[in-house]
Amino acid sequence: MNTTQAECIALNVLEWMGRHSELLTQFINQTGVSLVTITHDAHQPELLAAVLDFLLTQNDHTISDCCQSLNIKPEILVKARMPLPGGAEFHWT
Repeated sequence: MNTTQAECIALNVLEWMGRHSELLTQFINQTGVSLVTITHDAHQPELLAAVLDFLLTQNDHTISDCCQSLNIKPEILVKARMPLPGGAEFHWT
């Protein structure tokens, strides 16, 4: 997967999170980013990496709901994380 594809998937995840206010609030609380920052920097690779990091630490049900909504397999989230900043070091366990 290339960076452009990964960014597209992460943007779709961010959009999905935006429709689930409790998750978006949790993301904001955990990362310290503001809604203004999310809106302004939504295309920044670092923010998109944080979005995927956040989702990948959620429970299986949440990950499954997102993947079903986006019509992708959960493995795609992990593959999308790799080309983004810090992806080579990402460990979710």
